[in-house]
Amino acid sequence: MNNLHTIYWASSSHWDREWHRPFEGFRCRLLDMIDRAINHVENVPGYGYFFFDGQSIILQDYLEIRPKQRAHLKNLLKREKFFAGPFYVLQDEMIEDGEFLIRNLQKGISIAKSYGSKRFVGYTPDSFGHCAQLPQILKLAGIDSVIFGRAFFGTQQ
Repeated sequence: MNNLHTIYWASSSHWDREWHRPFEGFRCRLLDMIDRAINHVENVPGYGYFFFDGQSIILQDYLEIRPKQRAHLKNLLKREKFFAGPFYVLQDEMIEDGEFLIRNLQKGISIAKSYGSKRFVGYTPDSFGHCAQLPQILKLAGIDSVIFGRAFFGTQQ
């Protein structure tokens, strides 16, 4: 029996815009995270790319404080060293209205494209479950791949 598997490592953030701290407290952490991610994708040999937790609002929040990084960030998105979106904000598919999910996706894609993103992965690893229509919604948005978990769940034999 062949037990070989191909595993793809997707380097990513998990970022809550506001949760147990106010927005500005989390934004301070966001600035450090993105600055370090920029350093890694540019200076660490073999470091491929970085996903921004499926959100595009991260770009706006970062650039409000670091506006001089706009061209640099756009370049990294165009070169697919960074991936933002496809959603505007982190979604909880099980409690929001279906229309909100679609509008969240539309706005996220639009904003990410305005910063240079060309293609998207249905990045939804922090959901508390997935709605049954998610594959159809992503397909209609032109998204043909998905990352839906945060860890490797193997089996023991």
